[in-house]
Amino acid sequence: MDLLTAGQPVTLNAPRPAAYICIGESMFKRRIGPPPHDGNDSAGANSCPDIWELESGDFAIIGIDKTVEFTPHLPAGAFVDPGESIVVVPRHVLVKARVNIPDI
Repeated sequence: MDLLTAGQPVTLNAPRPAAYICIGESMFKRRIGPPPHDGNDSAGANSCPDIWELESGDFAIIGIDKTVEFTPHLPAGAFVDPGESIVVVPRHVLVKARVNIPDI
């Protein structure tokens, strides 16, 4: 099966390659850390914090949007620009992912 690429039509619920999932222009390359349901750290089947490495080398974070609550309390010199959000990831998610985060 060919990898999904930007611009290629994507059908909902279509089979996807295990290593790559196309969302718009970005490719989800690999999960960083264990799946959120491993170890019973997540309460729900579809609502779990997660960290993904993108094909570009950037990271996508699935977490709790706390932009509204946290923006008024940002330290001096910290800003949330349009299009940005403050996302909270539980400590255990990042700690478990640590061994899978590349050094460079």
